[in-house]
Amino acid sequence: MSPSDVVCFISQIADCSDNALSVDVDDPIGTYNPYNSSALQNLFPSISFPDYFASFTPRPRYPDPVIVATPSFFSKLSKLLDNTAPDVLEAYFAYETAQSLSSLLSSKEPVRRQIDQFQLSLVGLPADAKRPRKEVCLEQITDSYGFLVGRYFVQKAFPGESKEYAEEVIEAIIQAFRDRLPGLSWLDKVTREKAQEKVDAISHKVSLLVLIVSSVVLNTLACQIGYPTANPDTEDPASLERYYSINAPIKSDDFFGNVLRSTIADKRREWVKVGRERGPEFDMVPSEVNAYYQSVSSSSES
Repeated sequence: MSPSDVVCFISQIADCSDNALSVDVDDPIGTYNPYNSSALQNLFPSISFPDYFASFTPRPRYPDPVIVATPSFFSKLSKLLDNTAPDVLEAYFAYETAQSLSSLLSSKEPVRRQIDQFQLSLVGLPADAKRPRKEVCLEQITDSYGFLVGRYFVQKAFPGESKEYAEEVIEAIIQAFRDRLPGLSWLDKVTREKAQEKVDAISHKVSLLVLIVSSVVLNTLACQIGYPTANPDTEDPASLERYYSINAPIKSDDFFGNVLRSTIADKRREWVKVGRERGPEFDMVPSEVNAYYQSVSSSSES
């Protein structure tokens, strides 16, 4: 086995992806392919899916069905894996692990230096280029404990009754929309009723600044402005402690372990939602700045 064998394998994975994406990824029908447990296992026998899903949730729950966007990718990948030597697969997994986690190691570690040099060469930067340590630490702490550090930002940026005032403004806008609906003659009755349903269920989310997002969740006029007050409640230290308990232990001398445990905890929080009814929640990343809206569906999602 040589490095070129791994490069060839990565290229073959890319070919599987290109061929599988003949279906438009924005096509809601073409990408909706439900598979039950046995069909999914037959589609891609290389993974034990019951063990895979159980590893992500504290209460194992097998989603059924599982929606597969491009089944052809899994079938092609399965054939590729069957025809790839075990030592090439082992080297590929080692490379992917190093690429994902090497940035959490000391810059003096050989694997970190090699991955850094490789990444810098890909983007045309000199081999000795480095990100400011302050930026690295700030990014990691907001990604791992965004709501926790965001509490102090909330205390400074949302003083007094600013949150309540913003909620009143948003509720007034929604009520004005409702009040105007009956007078819109260009809407027929069916469309007007659908518009009424949408305004009752719509979820607007508008982010603000860096450490904590400003969010407006409008679902039957249950507003959340600026920061979450449930799961977790940014104003309640005990709620934040419970929320981040699965990130523990947090050690001052274990940067790698802290980030790794936080990453696993975030995945567990996502996977525990699988199979449950989706409702309004504060699901934006604390370190992001963006603005969008989306409708909240009352149906169960897997």
